[in-house]
Amino acid sequence: MRYPSVKTLLELTGGDRSIALAVRKVLDGRTRTPRDGELEAVSDLIGGYGVEHVLYDCVDSSESFYAEGFLYVNTGDTYNVTLALVENSDTPFRVTTWGDLVEAHERRCPDCRARRRHERQAERRKQRETEDMRKNIQKVIAAFLMQKPAKGDSKGSCSTDGHRILSYAVEIATRNEDGTVWIAEVGGSVTTRSQIRACWSEMMALTRCQDPTHPDCQASPEMARECAIFTRKTLRERGAA
Repeated sequence: MRYPSVKTLLELTGGDRSIALAVRKVLDGRTRTPRDGELEAVSDLIGGYGVEHVLYDCVDSSESFYAEGFLYVNTGDTYNVTLALVENSDTPFRVTTWGDLVEAHERRCPDCRARRRHERQAERRKQRETEDMRKNIQKVIAAFLMQKPAKGDSKGSCSTDGHRILSYAVEIATRNEDGTVWIAEVGGSVTTRSQIRACWSEMMALTRCQDPTHPDCQASPEMARECAIFTRKTLRERGAA
């Protein structure tokens, strides 16, 4: 069995040769440790956070614990240098990062490559849908401000008759008689919430507090606008909008 050299282990120990020598003695058996306890001992020597196990995504978790995966000393971040134990290998102990081990496996494994390709395609599709949604609501808002009817898309995810903006059948913005705009504060679906956020972004200056229990807002348009903006900000901070 081949072990990392002391020179290689210096990468793991931050250049501390005495700790690197102690780690090497643990690995080659000169320092006795409990069975399969080498990584735990190394974690203690280098100030790690214990030992973790990674099972590759393409492997059924019901299979052998070591079938396709590895153990490693938790040193914090994914790409921090660590010591890993890769079973069924001529060089089971490796100074590397656990992120690099996973990436190397995924490059070799056809199932992992196919899964990553599918994930990238799904992500690109989601990005296109998000961009289309943004363009649709922007078109509807522009028509609303010009008091013209418009549809964002053929599905009717957002539309306006020139006086109201609808998210499907839900009213999310209305023009008042005085020219101000009422905008909903919260929405049910992810799509509706994103459309409401767009309305607030584009038409915040036109909003006014409509709460009849706020006498100051009824008396001052400026106060009513500030109150509406404050209420919206508070809801966003609470995660309700």
